[in-house]
Amino acid sequence: NNGCNNGGIQIAPNANGSSVRGSGKTQDSLNLYEWLLLSQRISTAHSPNIGDYKTNAPKPNGGKWSNKSSWRKFDGNNWVAASTAPGASAGIITISNNDSIDIDVAVTANQLVVETNGSVNIQTAGLTISDGPGTDFLVNGIMYLGNLQTIGGTGNSEINGTFNWNGGTLSLTATANAGSVVNLDGNFTKTIGANFNNKGTFNWVTGNTSGDIALSNSVFTNDGFINETFSSNRGFVNNGGAVAIVNNGTFKKMSSNSFLNNGISFTNTGTLQGIGSFNFTPGTIVNNGIVKPGNSPGILFISEGAITGQNSSISIEIFDGSGPGSGHNQLDLTGNISLSGNRLIVTENAGVPVQSYVIMTTTGTFTGTF
Repeated sequence: NNGCNNGGIQIAPNANGSSVRGSGKTQDSLNLYEWLLLSQRISTAHSPNIGDYKTNAPKPNGGKWSNKSSWRKFDGNNWVAASTAPGASAGIITISNNDSIDIDVAVTANQLVVETNGSVNIQTAGLTISDGPGTDFLVNGIMYLGNLQTIGGTGNSEINGTFNWNGGTLSLTATANAGSVVNLDGNFTKTIGANFNNKGTFNWVTGNTSGDIALSNSVFTNDGFINETFSSNRGFVNNGGAVAIVNNGTFKKMSSNSFLNNGISFTNTGTLQGIGSFNFTPGTIVNNGIVKPGNSPGILFISEGAITGQNSSISIEIFDGSGPGSGHNQLDLTGNISLSGNRLIVTENAGVPVQSYVIMTTTGTFTGTF
């Protein structure tokens, strides 16, 4: 079938008697069965087209984007040495397995793929991803975004590998899929300028003086796991526009410092767990999920607004009789707390002593019933 469009990948037409790429056959020698096998193969794996690029920059030294020797270009039959580095008009650009590329000049790409064990470092100059068919920026390997740099554009991105985020701005719609790892570290604010959905593991480590996440006209959604390790009180800050935080997964606080939403709307249908403090600005939280003090065990403080008037489940575990924080979990609050509408779930190990356990405290009074 000359010029057929199979599986969303355009197959260049071949004249009868010409070779069919990837088949070892000529156009007129394929029987129907062979053609079906070939078409199935093409629809499930990328077959290069004229104008596609792939790297020639093996680790550990890697290469620079602007250096033409870092690249190979497909001429229709073979991968040949590139005469120039890929630009905005290039086809699919692939950072190959075990290769590494530093973006040393401003780059615009339509489709960029980072293969498993390949890496792209965005530390010296920025990256712009245009909107094309399918996924525009696919990270199956490693991506590093340094402070002051930006990944932006009208396209979209999917992260299946590792995203090491030291600072800078991500203004590209992004999904970190299940199995991915996003590592935030350092004394720099990370700015999210387009919707970000985490379905993997999001390790949020901060420095002593900074490390917040700034939202700019974007929604941050967690459908996976957030592991917080703050060195100071940190959280999300509002950089303008329509912003929101949605937690459908597990947000685990692992430090004694406070998480702050700083007035940004926060909706929880998942689990808020850990130690330290969840400090929500009054009137900004809707909590239909689970509040689970401790990382087995521990003491957690949470704002009054996360319980009063909410429909949450408070989960407490009792391990032994040694006291709150060591033998059982405890939830601390301030002010007058209405328990109505909330649900209490207490789980105890076999053989725990029969005694009183203080599982919730407040500086005011408790009213209502679970």
